[in-house]
Amino acid sequence: ISGPDDDRYNRTLSPDTNLVSSVTSDGVCYVNFGEDFETLNSGYNTAIVIYSIVNSLLELNYITMVRISINGNIRNKFPDCRAYWQRLNSSA
Repeated sequence: ISGPDDDRYNRTLSPDTNLVSSVTSDGVCYVNFGEDFETLNSGYNTAIVIYSIVNSLLELNYITMVRISINGNIRNKFPDCRAYWQRLNSSA
């Protein structure tokens, strides 16, 4: 993941983050990262990591919701973002 091209913006994900797959169906973008996602990004604020992924994808007009999984498993290890996910899910 290359990160921003503009020096005015900061990287929010490790450049070594492995995006295994990304599929969009019925407005939902399913993003699957490799097993080392949490380890590689442990130096970053969890909420910022998740928000940056979700907000970047929601900029695309055909995506209305984002589901993130790690190695194919949806994890509830992002407690900082739980309220955001609920708002996102209820608005879809």
